[in-house]
Amino acid sequence: MVRTYKKKTTRGQVSTSARQDAVDAVLKGCSLRKAAESFQIVKETLRRAVEKSRKGKELKSFSDSCKTRQVFSEAEELELTEYVLKASRIGFPLDSKTIRKLSYQLAEKNNISFPPSWAVNGMAGEDWLSGFLKRHECISRRTPEATSLARATAFNKTNVEAFFEKLQDLYSRYSFPPERVYNLDETGLTTSQKPQKVVAEVGAKQVAQVCRMNGVRPSQCVVSSMQLEMHCHLS
Repeated sequence: MVRTYKKKTTRGQVSTSARQDAVDAVLKGCSLRKAAESFQIVKETLRRAVEKSRKGKELKSFSDSCKTRQVFSEAEELELTEYVLKASRIGFPLDSKTIRKLSYQLAEKNNISFPPSWAVNGMAGEDWLSGFLKRHECISRRTPEATSLARATAFNKTNVEAFFEKLQDLYSRYSFPPERVYNLDETGLTTSQKPQKVVAEVGAKQVAQVCRMNGVRPSQCVVSSMQLEMHCHLS
């Protein structure tokens, strides 16, 4: 199935209002051929619309017809999206395969009709996931940063406030001049595996994935020559 297909013609792209006007003209006595030519609608399409109108059926647009063929409703997809966002925000983002398996289980538990291939593979199809991401632009595939559980739990408001209180106390006690303040950071290779892409929130500066350990880093430091302005830290 082509996931990025684009129509090359305008055939079939008739607004619902124009089609309804053409149907009304036919019901008032205008011929099918003349009404189709006047409103630039395919004659056979107009004939089917007239038959539906005479049977009391509502005329739906092409987009509305496509929505009814989706596996999940808009409310169900919104609930699934919120779950994906929540999982990524707490450090346990879901990868594509996990979301596909979760979607299949959701459809099966709620007796929702789904394609036969879902039952064969035990998960939703890649085409469904691609369409799901297009319908919900607030999430996308991202590359997370492996974060140890100890680091994730230690980074909280209490510890951060305690760090800056101690830093402020050192500045006040020793009065470091700006030229004596340096930025240091460790660098080197890590033995932890690179995490695979996950589905997370669009626009998030960092997507963390909690793991058992970050890996072993060599005790090598690089000292940056960038000098920090004192008033930026004390303000």
